Amino acid sequence: MAEQLNAGAEAQVITEEQLRKAEEYVQQEEGAANRLSGWVGVAVTAIAVAMTLFHLYAAYDIVPTIPLRYTHVAFVLVLSFLLFPVSDRFRNRIQWFDVLPPLIGVATIIYALMQGDDFTDRAAVPEKWDVILGAIFIVLVLEAARRTTGSGFVVGNDNAPSQTSAAASAAALNSIDALLALQGVEDAVERRRRFARRGAKALDMLDALKLEILEGRMDVGTLSKLEAMLGELTERSGESRLDETLDAIGVRVAVELAKRRAQ
Repeated sequence: MAEQLNAGAEAQVITEEQLRKAEEYVQQEEGAANRLSGWVGVAVTAIAVAMTLFHLYAAYDIVPTIPLRYTHVAFVLVLSFLLFPVSDRFRNRIQWFDVLPPLIGVATIIYALMQGDDFTDRAAVPEKWDVILGAIFIVLVLEAARRTTGSGFVVGNDNAPSQTSAAASAAALNSIDALLALQGVEDAVERRRRFARRGAKALDMLDALKLEILEGRMDVGTLSKLEAMLGELTERSGESRLDETLDAIGVRVAVELAKRRAQ
């Protein structure tokens, strides 16, 4: 009996080769993760803990949607670059090209947050730096996705394992599509506030234009902003009363622009 137990225990021993193959499989499906130690590991762990605490606070108290999303992306971007190397030969150590990209991403998010409501209001007519930083941020997100996903979406040979992998990939894509759809649903209250801010901003610009006329000067920049605002006022908020108010403001803006062009 004892010999049978010993034989069974020996049969259950996992060899180093089996562990290596299992680790390679995980890397192919999920990407090669860093195993950090020392102060670097402590720092990365602290960032992860801070992210957890932030989301727990967001679950406890109300955090505005835009800052919540921006902060979430900043945490994920930093951890993605620090925990997943650019390639296997750079594993288990942090390089300068693992630190610089997330810092640029965080700086981009800080730029968006500091712009406040103006950043989202000018989505239809972005400024030069909005476009530049937006393009850089897209590249950073794609690189973070490449690092973390591994080769799980690569199409292999036509055999049973590849069919299973394809089915799993399709299920993953469906889940991602569902998450993106949920994130794309804008809160009705926030949407109403955004359109209301747009109308208030247009009225402020009209007041600024009248003040310039009284002072006997004409700022071309004000006219350009009014023209851009006129295009934004044509968007529909989904609420009839609010849309009627915005249409009335839009008519005033169009009349003032026509007067200025006639002069």
